[in-house]
Amino acid sequence: MGFALGIVGLSPAVDSPRISRLGMVLAVATIPLWIAAATRRNARLTEDQIADAHMAGYQHCLTHLRGLNGPENGERPDQ
Repeated sequence: MGFALGIVGLSPAVDSPRISRLGMVLAVATIPLWIAAATRRNARLTEDQIADAHMAGYQHCLTHLRGLNGPENGERPDQ
């Protein structure tokens, strides 16, 4: 809302320099808030994403351990 009011204040139809300055301040002040909101929204992980990452790591670990305990010729036991 602050950004919209800021754009109105920057409009050439507004003759008052006071309103133009206020519009500029409001428009610039909302940019960091937009960045913070977008970062917070994009950084959230769902429980399903966390569970998938955990399972992938677990499977990778098991594959690695099977390779360490496998036959001497370097083949994986699951092949």
